[in-house]
Amino acid sequence: MDLTLNSKLDEYNNNIVAVNINTYDGFPHFVHVMEYFYYAVDKILEYPDHLIILFEPKQFYKSYYVEKFIKSMHQLHDNFIYVNKDFNISKYKVNHGYIYKHNKDIIKDNFIYFNCNLTYSHDYLNWFYYKNSNKMRDLFFPTFPEVKNRIGIINRKDTRKILNIDEIVNKIKFKYEINPHVTFFEKESFYGQINFFRSHDIIIAPHGAALANIPFLPNNALIIECCHDEWHPYYYFPGLSHSCGNSHALVCNNPAVFPSWYSSDYNGKQKKLNIIADIDKIINIIDNYYNNNLKNKTCYLF
Repeated sequence: MDLTLNSKLDEYNNNIVAVNINTYDGFPHFVHVMEYFYYAVDKILEYPDHLIILFEPKQFYKSYYVEKFIKSMHQLHDNFIYVNKDFNISKYKVNHGYIYKHNKDIIKDNFIYFNCNLTYSHDYLNWFYYKNSNKMRDLFFPTFPEVKNRIGIINRKDTRKILNIDEIVNKIKFKYEINPHVTFFEKESFYGQINFFRSHDIIIAPHGAALANIPFLPNNALIIECCHDEWHPYYYFPGLSHSCGNSHALVCNNPAVFPSWYSSDYNGKQKKLNIIADIDKIINIIDNYYNNNLKNKTCYLF
């Protein structure tokens, strides 16, 4: 490591940026790990003339998706070194140091309750502070044909799945003469997942880990996130879309409980219940997107 680091330091004239994560009591899911790595990649792309020393998390984080992402970034961008959590950085001069505070990098922006034309100021999780998500995407896809009028639907096989997928597909076919592509990600490869997102400008999916792929969407894409009233965290994946410059619509049966994350019928106790998505709301969202009424690149509540 020292030989590699020393050669890198010479290459970058001893300019170092260190990125680490605060102590946290464990990652409940790989998506939360990606919060940290997206934050880190945002720094890597913001400081191309610095060597980024990226610390692995102190908490357990191993997963197929995360490992593939880090390995790919190593192959695509060479201004960072990924070091063990016990790496001694004290003997090196650090120009800038950043500590990611899990779930704490928050911005405030408007959240639009579309049907009532109401605007609220609300917190968003700010996944890409410097807004470099498109730079990251273009490293993975340096050349890619224009994507237009391609709708992808991601469902889940076990919990929190959309039960009325067939009706949604048929309605979209009838209304827009577009044949949506329906898939599952449970056994899909890392590159298969990010390629699916890159290939569609509208994504419809239940709340879940598949939405971690939002940064790989085309420019000005639309995400329709379908939620059960038991759990719809307004600041989470909408924040990822907001960070990436896309429009995000949350579809809930009872949106009037905003800004609560759940209806009082469920008391915030997740059971990952299956979802019957409101087809009329989904069509309304797509109509507004095609009519350029979702201009704000923010989150809409339907």
